Amino acid sequence: MRLTDDRIKSLSLPPAGERIDIRDDVLPGLVLRVASTGIKTFTVYRRLKGHNPVRVTIGRWPAVSVKTARERARREIDALASGTDTRPARRAAKAKGMTVRSILEEYLRLHSRRHKAAYQRDLRRMINAELKPLADKAVTSIDGGAVVEWHRKFASRPVADKAGRVLRALLRFAAGHHDLRGPDGKVASEALGTLRLWAKPKRKKTIVRDMLAWRFAVAALPKEPVRDLLMALALTGLRRSEWREARWHQLDLQRGVLRLPDPKSRVDTEIPLSSGVLEILRAQRSDGHLDAAVFSLDGKRPIGTKTLHEAVAATWQTVGRWQLHDLRRGFSTRADMMVPPAVARRLMGHATAGGDAHDGYFAADATTLRPFAERVADAVFKAPAEVVTLAQRTVAR
Repeated sequence: MRLTDDRIKSLSLPPAGERIDIRDDVLPGLVLRVASTGIKTFTVYRRLKGHNPVRVTIGRWPAVSVKTARERARREIDALASGTDTRPARRAAKAKGMTVRSILEEYLRLHSRRHKAAYQRDLRRMINAELKPLADKAVTSIDGGAVVEWHRKFASRPVADKAGRVLRALLRFAAGHHDLRGPDGKVASEALGTLRLWAKPKRKKTIVRDMLAWRFAVAALPKEPVRDLLMALALTGLRRSEWREARWHQLDLQRGVLRLPDPKSRVDTEIPLSSGVLEILRAQRSDGHLDAAVFSLDGKRPIGTKTLHEAVAATWQTVGRWQLHDLRRGFSTRADMMVPPAVARRLMGHATAGGDAHDGYFAADATTLRPFAERVADAVFKAPAEVVTLAQRTVAR
């Protein structure tokens, strides 16, 4: 086809998910690639001297007209005929202008299967928060001094270190994939090497000490789905996202299990549910929608994190300040006192200890673990002195 701007404008689009190539009759080697999305791109498809055919992108129509596309294509065809491939130089020129933000998007595209969706969302949040002062700067303009100064401005050291680890991963990615470095020829994040960014922060040890008072405070909350969600968190020790985002298709009420298809440990698992949790779930209305959230205010969507945190704050006057993860720590504390360590990890959806060969053989299913889940759940609202520990049970036998 003799390509003209009017003919390109009237072209029919290919079926969804497909694309077609239209060759120009005027200049052999110039090709218009038409995608089902409506994007039309000029390319050159010719043999590089001494090598196989290559495709060189010229630009998109209509930003690039047919006349301009032919002029650029002639230069590319002459270069290919002489054995010169202009693509590496063009890629290098483009890469020099790449910002931390654009590197992040490329990093996430290449690692989309490796990183969980929640982690990817957190990185995109960080690029507009902690990383914002550096986000739109060219990687080649960032030096070690700028990175150290940025790191020092954070009021919270854990927040600064987490952001620093992300920045280091992105700048190393830019150096490895595009050979991009700072003005001094170094990867700017190397300046953070002496700051011990990988030092583990001290874990909090806080739990809700008076769970009976907590139970009465939660029972006074006005929204039943929120009350039920908080009770489920207390009686299972699961992560808040695992219950907040749980769907009805993950539940098997007959067997009494919750399926976690891709938990933090990345090992699909089934969590045994105690009778108290099953009673809460059976009182919920699923309306037959298996993709609906188990705990929902509108019968479809999960309860929002803002709503959940507001409910937590509403109980502080009665039981003092506490956070959602305190419920997980409290359940873990009781589980460690009452059941074997391998069982406690399985009840909470923790990964097994990788360095423990014996733990690797632990293969109890949800049915076998249910009595242990029941035992720990029964102790959640008991005073510590009333909890019968594993050692006490062993002596009693």
